Amino acid sequence: MTGGKVPTHKDLSLYTHHMLPLLSLFAAATALRAPAPRRPGALPSSVASASLTDPVPCCPPFGPTPPPPFPAKYETKWLTQPRDHFNFFQANQTFQQRYLYFADYWLGPPHPIVFVTCVEAGPAPYYWGEYGWVVDTLAKNLSALVVFAEHRGFGLTYPSVADGGDQSGWIPDAEHAGVLTEAQVLEDFTHLATHLRTNLSAWDSPLIAVGGSLAGEMATWWRVRYPFLVDMALSASAPILGFPGLTDQYGWYKVVTNAFRAVGGDACVDAIRGGFWQTAALTPAQVSAAFNTCTPASLPCHARQVADLVMYWTPTAAELGSYPATDPKRSLTVWGCGVVKGAPSGLAAYQRLLAPLAPGQCLNVSWAERCDAINDDDTLTTEGGGGAGGWCATHWDTDPGCQDGWGIESCTTEIHPIEANNVTDFFPPSAHPFNETDRLLGCQQNYGTNLRVDGLAMPRSFGQLDLARFAATASRIIFSSGSFDPWSAQSINRTLAPTLPFVLIEGGAHHSDIGNKCVGGRSAAGWRLKKARLTRKTPRCTHAHSHSYNPIPTGDDTPALVRARLEELAYLNEWVRAFHEERKAAKAYLSK
Repeated sequence: MTGGKVPTHKDLSLYTHHMLPLLSLFAAATALRAPAPRRPGALPSSVASASLTDPVPCCPPFGPTPPPPFPAKYETKWLTQPRDHFNFFQANQTFQQRYLYFADYWLGPPHPIVFVTCVEAGPAPYYWGEYGWVVDTLAKNLSALVVFAEHRGFGLTYPSVADGGDQSGWIPDAEHAGVLTEAQVLEDFTHLATHLRTNLSAWDSPLIAVGGSLAGEMATWWRVRYPFLVDMALSASAPILGFPGLTDQYGWYKVVTNAFRAVGGDACVDAIRGGFWQTAALTPAQVSAAFNTCTPASLPCHARQVADLVMYWTPTAAELGSYPATDPKRSLTVWGCGVVKGAPSGLAAYQRLLAPLAPGQCLNVSWAERCDAINDDDTLTTEGGGGAGGWCATHWDTDPGCQDGWGIESCTTEIHPIEANNVTDFFPPSAHPFNETDRLLGCQQNYGTNLRVDGLAMPRSFGQLDLARFAATASRIIFSSGSFDPWSAQSINRTLAPTLPFVLIEGGAHHSDIGNKCVGGRSAAGWRLKKARLTRKTPRCTHAHSHSYNPIPTGDDTPALVRARLEELAYLNEWVRAFHEERKAAKAYLSK
């Protein structure tokens, strides 16, 4: 195990917002699990009564299989962008931004442009595959052009690569990473929108920014910063209040816990809470006996490692895989509580959740080579990292976690305080409270000692420090959240003004209205995660093996989801009508 700060379980849950499909980790670690003779090692007295042969439900440990993604039917286009929009002495430094273009439903100007602000979750085609409602319902209803704009630093859009293509040439050092900021991305979007409107003679077409999660934040900020260009926005599950001093740091995990309580009652919550402590208390020999590990568990931390697998999974289940909330075939929360129902102990509940997929499989605990790879607080590892350049500047080729931009953004301006207390939630309590000093030290190990953390940069720039002032100046932004989504704790959750409405999706997950994120998948190497440290090196989700539980509207959508989408369509149709009336009146006034 080498290099950098190793995130804690709360850090990892934070990363699911943007980068880590933790169910990939869960599925990979539960790979290759086979029935095998029970190994020696008595269980502690507190869990000795747990049966090691409890019947196992049929479903795989990461839940039911998601439906296929929304089919690709777009054109891929490119636009030359300045590498640094704010440095006028680098005219020769440009790169190619990829965007997806779909005009099948567009009736031309003055019909709208739906502009999807893709961000850190992955390449633009990934967003397309999850946002079927945006294309086939929203855009079709509005007869709109659809554009998916790729975020610099992701997919095939890298600000130091002149010809598009892959990531070669992108090095996350101070020189290159300094241009990976929200302000630069908003300028990319602005240049692209201006290019489209000019070349399509579409200045009479209202532009609707659409995004979920960080993309929802970007849609909000773009509308606030450029109201003359962005005419309205749909901001789904956007944690624009999730910054130091603006949010309840214990709210995130509380929502996760309440999601499981809503579908499985206190019994489900108690089983998961108790299962963690009972599993973490096992000796290595007992871990091997209880979970049939592929190789004998040998380190003291292997018990905690196995316990953490479930605790990593639960936020992902609530955030990304809990919709519709009543359907165990599409809801990981319902599925998980069903699996643990009736388990005689927390340990037995964990055994059920980590049950075999098929004969010939076993539980892999080899992906941590030693115990200091798993910290349960915010202390730093002593090996590697640090220095002026940082770990990523010198380990570009060996650490995939350095190869995209989320690590940089989460170390500079996207600072979301998330803590557990084991009182309002079922997670083990955080060893140390959140503070920017610890975040800075850990991030400097990855990106160098010159890195600066500014947790209030975005609220200061876009108005979240004073919601009354924000509500008085912003307009035509729809905020939505699912009640099961932990990010709802850091999002707008009430109507701020008549043109800043809030739409609640009862039982909804992370931006269920526009399309949910991926929930993990199967690796091509037999699901075994080899020597992967608990950092951004965890496998990413791709269309090849995982995607949303809700990429397109279906007959299974709950009434709450149907109502939310209809409400959003009504707002946008009304605002489009008002836009045309206002533009007509403005033209008439200026022509006098």
